[in-house]
Amino acid sequence: MMYNTPVVTDEITYPLSPLAYTRLPLRRDGGFFEDIMEKRDKEVKARWQRENPDKAKQYRDKWKKNNPKKWKAAKQKWRAKNVQKVKAHFIIAHAVECGFMESMPCHICDEPNTQAHHEDYSEPLIVLWLCTKHHAERHMELKKPTKGGE
Repeated sequence: MMYNTPVVTDEITYPLSPLAYTRLPLRRDGGFFEDIMEKRDKEVKARWQRENPDKAKQYRDKWKKNNPKKWKAAKQKWRAKNVQKVKAHFIIAHAVECGFMESMPCHICDEPNTQAHHEDYSEPLIVLWLCTKHHAERHMELKKPTKGGE
């Protein structure tokens, strides 16, 4: 195997053979090796979380409990970055609380415990009511890149 040809492993393309990375020095300046390993680590972690949702939730909950300041900072950072989403969530919560709108069973499986899903955050009162499972699946569908650039 030539080390200068791209290698595909677990749906990740490496510019070099995976064995070649063991010979590259670790660089703390955001070097080539760390960039690739960081990308791979994120993908492996995301795959594990999808395959083990209950354990992932336990780890997340434990981390939140043990790191309240970091959790608060992370929430504040997300809210600052997603102002329109925060407003839409607030509007729906207020509408349900005031009786202007009722939560409905899941659009797919009729589960009574549902969450409001916004396809378009600029229209906050137009929602699709989905259970936790189907809401997560819908967001995964939206994150997938479309084939053929459609």
